[in-house]
Amino acid sequence: RGVLQTLPPIWKDRASLRLFLVAVAALIAYPFVMRLVGFSITGLAFLGTLIYALSPEQRKGRGLWFILAITLAIGLVTFVVFRYFLNIPFPPGILFDR
Repeated sequence: RGVLQTLPPIWKDRASLRLFLVAVAALIAYPFVMRLVGFSITGLAFLGTLIYALSPEQRKGRGLWFILAITLAIGLVTFVVFRYFLNIPFPPGILFDR
């Protein structure tokens, strides 16, 4: 038996591996997409994707509106805090830069 065959499996099932790959792909894509479309749009897409991916299977169908509402609420609160309380604007991205 080879060394790889004697090691315990890292992933308990295919769903765990898929979740890991979605998270890694989102983290890798984040800085590239952010440069293009800006922090706000990228942050909302990233947050919504991860909330959906981490949601239990039974909630994914009926919870889409909930996920959208939570994503938008977190995005709005983050924007207001940074823009109006900290006076730090978000990077607009290449497409929306003036």
